[in-house]
Amino acid sequence: LFLKVLEMNPRDLGSSLALATLYQQDTAFVQARKILAGAQELFPGNSLLELRLAQNDYYLKEYARAEEGYAQYLSHNDTTLNVRKEYGVVLYFNKEEEKALLMLEPLLYLAPNDPMIPFYMGLSAKNLKDFNSSKQYLKLAEELSMPWYLPSIHRTMAQVHGLCREFSEAIASYQKLLELDPTDSEVFFEMATTYEEFESDKTVAFQYYRKYLENAGRGALNEAYARSRMAKIREALFFDNRGQNLILPE
Repeated sequence: LFLKVLEMNPRDLGSSLALATLYQQDTAFVQARKILAGAQELFPGNSLLELRLAQNDYYLKEYARAEEGYAQYLSHNDTTLNVRKEYGVVLYFNKEEEKALLMLEPLLYLAPNDPMIPFYMGLSAKNLKDFNSSKQYLKLAEELSMPWYLPSIHRTMAQVHGLCREFSEAIASYQKLLELDPTDSEVFFEMATTYEEFESDKTVAFQYYRKYLENAGRGALNEAYARSRMAKIREALFFDNRGQNLILPE
């Protein structure tokens, strides 16, 4: 019906926005962009269309284009906190981590209960190799977070601890992740590689590689690497009579 309305009256901005919203609800973001871009040609400089296009480009994962759209919108609008947060997230995905931190940091004080702000700050700090700051932001995100955010937060926290050579803390974060999501088989692989790096007794790593293969099954993302490491560990331990009981999976 909205398409018919726009055929008769292409300048009906309300119908264009409503139709784009329906397409977005159906995850048809390419069609939504065509409608919004067509409306923008008819109404250049319309702030609402600028914002809707930037948000739609984010949904399309066109981060460079989305960054440009948010910047254009912010250049002449005193916008809301949520729009600034969206822009900060887009900057992170566009690998503009320093800009993302500058955009998101003031929002920590304006929205102190929003876990996504410190979470994306933690991700940005991690990419910039500022691991101490990353841990602080991720810890704050963990404390504020709703349960469905937590697995991703704990995995990132574990990775940051590993990069800081804080292996016992990394394992503790992986164990929290398993408690929250026991179906995430890749956690066993990450734990195995972590144990292999800091634990002199490689049988622990071997057992976690085994758990990974048992849980992930054939065709797992890191199956080939896990099997090759298990074979090498077994071979290394065989000569000091500790490898006989390490059975390679079929």
